[in-house]
Amino acid sequence: LMNEPVTVYGVDHSPWVQGVCLALFRLGIPYRLISHPVGFKAYLRWGMVMPVVRWPNGDCTSDSFAIYDELAARFGGGADSGLSVADQTDLERFFIGYVLTRVGQGKHWSFLVAWAQMRSDHGGGLNSVFRALMFLYFYALILAGRRQAIAKERNPDLIDPWADGLERWACRLGTEPFFGGKEPSYLDDALFGHVQCLASGLTPEAFARIRSNDALDRWISR
Repeated sequence: LMNEPVTVYGVDHSPWVQGVCLALFRLGIPYRLISHPVGFKAYLRWGMVMPVVRWPNGDCTSDSFAIYDELAARFGGGADSGLSVADQTDLERFFIGYVLTRVGQGKHWSFLVAWAQMRSDHGGGLNSVFRALMFLYFYALILAGRRQAIAKERNPDLIDPWADGLERWACRLGTEPFFGGKEPSYLDDALFGHVQCLASGLTPEAFARIRSNDALDRWISR
């Protein structure tokens, strides 16, 4: 265990942030979650992209998949996390399949309230300011994505295509308790980060669909 916690920049409704926090918890690494950038240089380099991790020695790593690799190298005794480019692509598609529903009809106020209530381990001040800016940034991104979907004659609130892909994940899990086999792996952390996002209250339709898949529901319970 470490005496000085790792600092994670992000918010807990982000599946990418949740996955990193789960991995840190699984590895027994203390961390604090903040919603303002970890430093001026980090903000100039990555903007509001999250998560960014600042390690106790002052080094910073951005992007959850790069962070998993760094965790494996620093604390896990491995060369990397074992996640592949295909895994990253699959998880990004998984995210795109439900994220547009988070500001569907009747959800705009709920989206604002959810951002206002997100956890921060460093009090108010800059955390509150940046959380407001992050809300506006990601709200605008999702609205733009919804408009693009509608322009392509796709219903941004239709989750059936996303739900149809859940069986692929169930097949990949197979008869093992976790995607890592007998014990959770970084893939379990990453996918469960999305489950946490789905459970946040803004995506009840999608959350109900993943819980209706027996194999994935048992994995969630474990």
